[in-house]
Amino acid sequence: GSWTAWPASSFRRSRQRHATPEAIAAAERVLAIDRLLNEKPDEKTAADLERLAGECIKNDDLATAQRLRQEVVAVETGRHGEDHWRTQSAKRKLADVDTRARLAPDERRELREADAVIADAMALKKEPKQALKLASRALATRQRIYGKENSLTTIALRQVGLAYMNLGHLSQAQEPLEETVQIRLKLLGDRAPDTGNALISLAQLQERQQKLAKAAETFKRALDVYRRSGDAERSEVANGLHGIGRCLSLQYHYAKAAPYLEQALALRRKIFGEDDLATASSAFALGNCYLYLHRYTEAERLGLEALNIRKRILGEDDKDTISSMSHVMMVYRAVGEFRKAERLGRTALDLARKSLGDENRETAVCYSELGQTYQLMSEFAKAEPLVRRGLEIDRKLLGDEHPQTVLSFSRVAGLYIGMSDYEKAAAICSQALAIERRVRPESASCATVLDRMAEICLYRNDPAGAAKCCIESLAIRHKIYGNDRLRGRLAHLLLARSYFVRRQYVKAKEILQKELALRPADSPDRDLFDADLLDELGRVYLALKDGPNACAAFTQELAAREARFGKADSNVFSCIHRLALSYRFMHEDAKAEPLLRKSLERKLQNRQEMFGVLGERQQLRFESSRRTSLDAYLALSSALPIDATQVYRYVLDSKGAVMIHQT
Repeated sequence: GSWTAWPASSFRRSRQRHATPEAIAAAERVLAIDRLLNEKPDEKTAADLERLAGECIKNDDLATAQRLRQEVVAVETGRHGEDHWRTQSAKRKLADVDTRARLAPDERRELREADAVIADAMALKKEPKQALKLASRALATRQRIYGKENSLTTIALRQVGLAYMNLGHLSQAQEPLEETVQIRLKLLGDRAPDTGNALISLAQLQERQQKLAKAAETFKRALDVYRRSGDAERSEVANGLHGIGRCLSLQYHYAKAAPYLEQALALRRKIFGEDDLATASSAFALGNCYLYLHRYTEAERLGLEALNIRKRILGEDDKDTISSMSHVMMVYRAVGEFRKAERLGRTALDLARKSLGDENRETAVCYSELGQTYQLMSEFAKAEPLVRRGLEIDRKLLGDEHPQTVLSFSRVAGLYIGMSDYEKAAAICSQALAIERRVRPESASCATVLDRMAEICLYRNDPAGAAKCCIESLAIRHKIYGNDRLRGRLAHLLLARSYFVRRQYVKAKEILQKELALRPADSPDRDLFDADLLDELGRVYLALKDGPNACAAFTQELAAREARFGKADSNVFSCIHRLALSYRFMHEDAKAEPLLRKSLERKLQNRQEMFGVLGERQQLRFESSRRTSLDAYLALSSALPIDATQVYRYVLDSKGAVMIHQT
């Protein structure tokens, strides 16, 4: 065992330098002993022979390299047969020795230099400019000597494409990566892992280009190649599974993405172990998927797993570690643990500012996410400078026309909507919309900004403007996605609201019923979005004086909100209030009274807990909502035998609180 372990470690060390003839001779003797001890040569024997042949080629000892590669061919043929991809690969490498032997010494030297250069280019992932320079040089040499349609030439060609992709030059990366796939399919066929590797690289480019459906299909083609090769437990298979899951997640198909990400994580754990960055990457992606599927316990566990691995290997001030902190913060935020989310978000921001600098893309994300946490806590005075700072950094680093900057504009507009400052929200959103119409008039991001503008128009009592934005948004989505209504659910909801405000109740009802009929099982906000649709539909039924259907809609909404938020959430009590009004409309006061009382008591409790942290506009809206509940309960008290002491306690409670606030 100790003897046969020696060659592999020697070869690994020799990647940085040429092995001496004496070292190669010693390694050959060790391999000879290994062959005597093992009656049947195995995969390790073939791999060691090939590595030793590679060292001989570095030293221009082609006779020894030829003998070793002939032995590799014999081993692979005996183990797999003539037609197996391993045997064919061994034969191509043997043919390369014959090709080199026929070349002039200067050409052989050029090829050896190209071999070394391409190895250096592969190691320079974080220095793409230098990698591109080296890979281009190696490609020129190999194309001149081998020609374009050669498997060794495609190694350099693929590295050129990867270097362009890492530089962000996506259009320039496309041709070399597509050409690599075409040549390898022609030369190697659809059973060779090298063909699968080329497909993986092309799929990663397509993902970067936002061609997500196409990328997912290319990843699947790569997996098919690996399965046909009979080598399904390799890191590239995990990369393919991870890529499919990521593409599906980016298309909001989280339920479909989860199985692929689960398989990727299991395979990476098996190949790399628990404490590896590839494992951390899979844990992070799967945790993010679980977050949007509302599987919060698993999302937190995986998020913390990724965070701890990255902390140990990269340190806590690394960009990926900080990104993991932001993910765990989002989980805490989703389950309502806002103080935990605030502490972790503040830590992430401090680390990002210290290690990456204030004007860094990851730092901008930390500003924005912490601001959103404060926004959900209704601490708008803390949220506003953070969200605006995230926007400022994006504008400086990326420019106003970048899609990420437009998203930051939209987030700031959302903050001002929460603050009830609709004029500021409209100004910010108009700026984003003007950019989208000028730069990307028929893009998904333009449709998203139009949805936000429609929401603002409704708050500003401009239903006609809202309807116009919704119709434009839906037209864009139809051009991009065809008849896929799932892409325009929010626009359809806002359009229904605009019809409702204009008292076009039948039109609103038709839209809402169509959307509810979709009920996508893998939508990230399925229950919550259905609740919004049911709420709007219940209001429409009340306007149409259809009490039974209104009660049915509000009852379903209540069940969905309780499942999502729990029974103590303020949204749940607002729904209870609407259900009570539906019963009153049907003159079922006995059913309405306990619901109205429950809603009123919760609003009084909320005022005691939250009133001090709300801005003036939020306080006015809150008091208006509470007064509506109080008036409804007072109106009901005359029709039912309710204790007058209880009724007047609510009145005095309310008036006392208002007077204290005014004072």
